[in-house]
Amino acid sequence: MTLKNEERNMDIPADGPLKKTKRPEGQIKYKRSFYPTDDLTNLLRMLQTRQIELKLQIKNLQNVNDKTRASLEIYQKICEYSPVGYFMLDKRGIILQANLFSSYLLGAERPQLIGRPIHTFISPKSRAQYFGFFNRLRQGRPNNSCNVEIIDKTSFTRTVQMEGWSVFVRAGKNDEIRLIVNALDISVQKESETKLQELEDQYRNILASIRDVYFRFGRDGILISASPSIHDLIGLDPEEKITDLSINRFFRHPEDARYFFDDLLRNGRISEYETEFIRCDGTTHQILITAGVISDESGEICCEGIIRDISECRKVKLALAEANRKISILDEVICHDINNQLISLQGFLSVIRHKPLDEITDEYMGKAENALTAITRQMQFIRVYQQTGLQSAEWQNIREIIKNLPIGRIPVKIDLDPVEIFADLMFAHVFYNLFDNVEQHGKNAHEIQVRGSRTAGTYTIIVSDDGIGMPHDEREKIFERGYGRYSGLGLFLIREILGVTEITIQETSRSGEGARFEIVVPKGKFRVCKEKTPDCIVNVDTSLQ
Repeated sequence: MTLKNEERNMDIPADGPLKKTKRPEGQIKYKRSFYPTDDLTNLLRMLQTRQIELKLQIKNLQNVNDKTRASLEIYQKICEYSPVGYFMLDKRGIILQANLFSSYLLGAERPQLIGRPIHTFISPKSRAQYFGFFNRLRQGRPNNSCNVEIIDKTSFTRTVQMEGWSVFVRAGKNDEIRLIVNALDISVQKESETKLQELEDQYRNILASIRDVYFRFGRDGILISASPSIHDLIGLDPEEKITDLSINRFFRHPEDARYFFDDLLRNGRISEYETEFIRCDGTTHQILITAGVISDESGEICCEGIIRDISECRKVKLALAEANRKISILDEVICHDINNQLISLQGFLSVIRHKPLDEITDEYMGKAENALTAITRQMQFIRVYQQTGLQSAEWQNIREIIKNLPIGRIPVKIDLDPVEIFADLMFAHVFYNLFDNVEQHGKNAHEIQVRGSRTAGTYTIIVSDDGIGMPHDEREKIFERGYGRYSGLGLFLIREILGVTEITIQETSRSGEGARFEIVVPKGKFRVCKEKTPDCIVNVDTSLQ
């Protein structure tokens, strides 16, 4: 609007603003408005307050902007260095952005990834799964994922799990769809799953083929699962369901079932519990149960173990025991008769010896007496050997065994740890024959020493003397049956007795020294007694046995 010249040039007082008014003819006239001084002061203060508030708001906005920028940088770094591949694709599947791990997964630098379709890196046999995943992704379906195989430029194949979602971004005046895909390398997990599946298949095949019964039951005794062999054990039809059956019903004696469960729950494990099971047809058989308490996947307490049918084994053992009993009786009768004949023969030879003999007859008498002595020794060997291994091995104290042997002419010095040996009941004959070997062959021997030492989980018993020893080429031959000047059975018998419980013996003397035998007791076949007794010297008589 244009003002007239007089209005433009008129003086405007400085104490108030102009106020526009209209005249009747449409002419404009400005009038001065006057404000009180107090109102101006209040207005100035209000503007200053607003200015301060705006500065604070601007500062807060700057702080928020700085924090947002810092958070964005952190998230960008997390995305960049994450052990998961992140891709941004367009609607055609072209790679627009990718993080550092993506280039590792695809085996190419990032500049080589941008602009390429992602399906070109996917194995041909996995592309069908990928395209199905990609189409669902473009349609915006939730919970979208797939597993594919990726082949890099070195032809290395890895298994990748892909998950994704779709977003819309502003591109000029329009919104365009973008697909966000993360790729997780599950090659190790896939390999572990494959191996686990193989182990599970092997486990199922083993359970399906073993004769022993694997079982699992709850605290209430109800069967949860069992191997197929349980049908033969309890006489069920192979098609009949075994779950929901109570294991208690198969114990022939209810008190055995109560003892089994009480002991199992109290100790957490029970080994080779022998009892009788009754089959569905009423027949019974002996079994051994080994079981333990475990927790299943849900944390519930249950029990699992193995049942072994020992009915046939028991029958064989009883038959073998009966056969051994009869053979033992036969041996005793025969040995008794032979010994009687030997005593008679010895008496006849003694009578002849007291009569005058010519030179030739005397020579033959000596040979007959030597033959009689050899036969007597062989009969003693038979008597001992037939008892070897017939009875169960027991824990035996070495010191007590040696001290209880008959007193002989060569003293025995004992320096042993307080140990017991798990050996055959004929274990005492080991030391008897070793001492007898010194009596018969140890020229110039005045003392026998028996010492013990622990080495590498074993216990070694050393039996040595101070005689002339033996040639080194005879070390192994002396343990052969028939080797030696007399019966040649003593050291052979020693090795047989020790071998019952896997104890070994060998001769380890040095040239020019006395004989030295090392008896090596393996781990689990010796145990420490309460305390060691002082060293002692005893004499063992080997002429009385």
